Amino acid sequence: MEEKQINSFRSFVEKEENIFIFPSLKTRGDSLLASLALFFALEKSGRKANLILGKIPWSKQPFLNVKAFPFQPKIIIRPPASQQIREMRYEKQGDRLIFYLDTDNQKLDPKNFDLILSPQPEPDLLITVNAQKPSDIPHLLFQNNFRSRPIINIDQSPANQQFGQVNLINPHALSTCQWLTDILQQANEHWITPQVASYLLQGIKLIAPEKQNKDSLSKIHYLIDKGALLSSITLPLLKSQEETDFLQFVIKTMEVSLDPPLVFISLENRHLLLTSPPYLSALLKALKTSFFHFKNILLLWSSDQETIQGLIALENLEKLNYLLKKIPGKRQDHFGLLRIEKTNLTAVRQRIEQILKEY
Repeated sequence: MEEKQINSFRSFVEKEENIFIFPSLKTRGDSLLASLALFFALEKSGRKANLILGKIPWSKQPFLNVKAFPFQPKIIIRPPASQQIREMRYEKQGDRLIFYLDTDNQKLDPKNFDLILSPQPEPDLLITVNAQKPSDIPHLLFQNNFRSRPIINIDQSPANQQFGQVNLINPHALSTCQWLTDILQQANEHWITPQVASYLLQGIKLIAPEKQNKDSLSKIHYLIDKGALLSSITLPLLKSQEETDFLQFVIKTMEVSLDPPLVFISLENRHLLLTSPPYLSALLKALKTSFFHFKNILLLWSSDQETIQGLIALENLEKLNYLLKKIPGKRQDHFGLLRIEKTNLTAVRQRIEQILKEY
């Protein structure tokens, strides 16, 4: 690697304050592991690091340095209240600010209103991981800023469009974590803490044994010396290439709604070989505790041409019991196991959401 590129990488990282990392979350890759390693490495460097995952709304992103941004109130008014409001006005009364919502003599339901304090990001530096072109990162925060902010582009593909101010591209690396180990080692190896080394080691270990080469094996030995085995990764998944691909797929495709508050995940047919009960329990644990701390999660998949199966976790167990009386299923600990004689997965999801709104 050219020393000039490494110096540019280090200079940008040390100069800019708020750094945003955007993994492309492709399957058959280790974008997630490499991005987690980079996130914690930048934190070690003293930067305000932020890791942006998939289509997840800003307020639900799990790896944000929210203290870096001012909070701005946001009032969300959902139908039918939003359709009943004719005019909105406000006035100051001393130290108080009062909003008035005028309607045509219609009563507004408080359930249709949300007040959200969400941080407003102002990124100084964007870092992409495994993105061949800017459109590989669909998140609006990236799309709204990539033309006006410097970009560090980290990838292995020879087809990369070199869209960054700094392009760290290595088609010869067997994995992104192998390549990122090299980058961090040359930039400042003090950033490679045992936690960072642990994520990097996990990514390199995903390389099939028969494909490991002298460089990847030397990186494994280096990361062990840096304390990789002293830090345990908290994610219950990521023990194999298939599980890593699956979690990246889930993060990339999950949908988060506010009404009702619910994370929805549709498991496509090509992933069904991984949907054994123990595996799904591990996925739910990752989403509820160690990774996202989501409270309400719905997974649905087609088990055959006539049946939709699902797994749902709700914070309110009484609401879960209510749902299981309306939808065929049974309770297992804090989860509901669903089995519905339907063919349309979208219709089943909409029915479940409607029941949750009714409760």
